[in-house]
Amino acid sequence: RRRRSLFCARDRLGIKPFYYFWDGSLFAFASEIKALLEHPAIPAALETEVLPEYLAFGYVSEERTLFRGIRKLMPGHRLALDFGAESPRIVIERYWDPPSSGGDAAIDEREWIEETRRRLEQSVEMRLMSDVPLGMFLSGGVDSSAIAAIMKRKTSSPVKTFAVGYRETAFSELSYAAQVARTIGTEHRETVVGMSDFFNALPRLIWHEDEPAAWPSSVSLYFVS
Repeated sequence: RRRRSLFCARDRLGIKPFYYFWDGSLFAFASEIKALLEHPAIPAALETEVLPEYLAFGYVSEERTLFRGIRKLMPGHRLALDFGAESPRIVIERYWDPPSSGGDAAIDEREWIEETRRRLEQSVEMRLMSDVPLGMFLSGGVDSSAIAAIMKRKTSSPVKTFAVGYRETAFSELSYAAQVARTIGTEHRETVVGMSDFFNALPRLIWHEDEPAAWPSSVSLYFVS
């Protein structure tokens, strides 16, 4: 407050959202777009220039959003704003880059497999540290099955797994998740979504996501959560 300056930063991989509005005099920031739209000076206007990219790929790769004037601070970037300057302006810098491979091209396939396994186990173990009960989403695919198996081996308490599928069994993967749960022995729960559930949830889900839902999996994730 004494220096009349503001410093903001977003985590390296963009796990946590950071949205902001700046028109040269008003600066506002929030973790959700809808919070910014509560300000009377921030309009809910469509940013038409990014619409083609969103329709083609399902997301906007740059800092603009579908709301004109509302931007996102990109992952691994920091933002500074000095209100003590004669003409305050935003300065954005990248503070982190993904690490390079480190020139390990000479490692053979067996060593790569061992290194990948070690890092995967280490990552899962780090995320087992919690003050509240833990669970995991289990689809029955390679990734989630491997994580569930590691959790089972790394913890003494029962592993709770959660799966979501559709009433139309031809499009559901619940049987795969159930098979994995039986094999490794988890406390397994299933959520089944019907067609009416899916479409009735869309208005509420879009409100939560702030922008149009591009992926059907967002709806499934909403129900299992």
